[in-house]
Amino acid sequence: MGGAEQMTMQFIRYADPGRVTPEVLSIMGPGHLTLLAMQAGVAASNWALKSLANPCLLRRMGKFLRAGRYDIVHCYGLRAELLTRWPASRLGIPVISGVHSIDPWRKRPHVWLDRMTAGAVTAWVAVAEAVKQSRVKREHFPADRIHVVYNGIPDAPPPTGDDKRGARERLGIDQAAPVLAMIANVREAKGYPDLIEAMVQLREKHPNIVCLCAGRDDSGGEIPKLAEARGVGGAMRWLGFVNDPGEILAAADVAVLSSHWEGCPINILESMRAARATVSTNVGGIPELIENDREGLLVDPKKPADLAAAIDRVLCDPLLRENLAQSAREKFAAKFTISTMVEELTKLYERYGRSGL
Repeated sequence: MGGAEQMTMQFIRYADPGRVTPEVLSIMGPGHLTLLAMQAGVAASNWALKSLANPCLLRRMGKFLRAGRYDIVHCYGLRAELLTRWPASRLGIPVISGVHSIDPWRKRPHVWLDRMTAGAVTAWVAVAEAVKQSRVKREHFPADRIHVVYNGIPDAPPPTGDDKRGARERLGIDQAAPVLAMIANVREAKGYPDLIEAMVQLREKHPNIVCLCAGRDDSGGEIPKLAEARGVGGAMRWLGFVNDPGEILAAADVAVLSSHWEGCPINILESMRAARATVSTNVGGIPELIENDREGLLVDPKKPADLAAAIDRVLCDPLLRENLAQSAREKFAAKFTISTMVEELTKLYERYGRSGL
């Protein structure tokens, strides 16, 4: 479950049924999103395709959309876009294209395919201004048709001191140890090698430091092996995918994100909601969430020494840590709750949907 899937489920759970009736189609993958949608009482289908190399799929999509009598289609991911844009356009169904990251990995064929089918798109929804500008500059999409709607998550009270002590006890962590939380799938693009090098430096000053790493391991075990090779394997706990990071953030002193690129990362929003000071790389939409020295500390990507220095600064200054955490919590409540995201998306659906709303 990546960010797009998580936000889809959040919208499904919190949308006003009097204004929106959502349905879900997953075209590829094992269908975890489909299962969750059905459990939430929403009609859902999963085609579980292994490839799009079949010209009959466009006809199949056309039949699916015609039978559903949909007022609007919101697509996530280039493969879904390519399969949906033209059939929806031919049926007169408005298409909204979701853009969740700046995607610097995109090669010329991806850009070309996106541009070629962009004429069928009614509007785009980007999760941050930086994400919007990436599409304006690279794909040449019209800026006036790209709307920024930040991700949002449900509000919840920040963990208390008792919650912190209990979480550490359950996780087997010394109450006096400095604890970091890195909530991101384990892959190089999330900057885990940089975090490992930062941990090497941090252990010189904080020998009992612990870093809780929660996320699916997409490296095939190579990144945890790197931590072992650099001598910090015992300081880094690899917890795998975690449905609810609340326990991890409750145990942590500082939330960390070392990504090389991002859109509007949900893990940052989760740390802001939990009133945890955050040290992050200054990439994508992150500086729109966190102002440096106000809600957290920002450093350039791929610079482990800078990352270590910023983490050390927050660990060694309790007053700074508290001020950053409080400011982050206040900003989250003002701008990034689920109600804000759902209302803004619903208004866009009402604006562009073909029901004449």
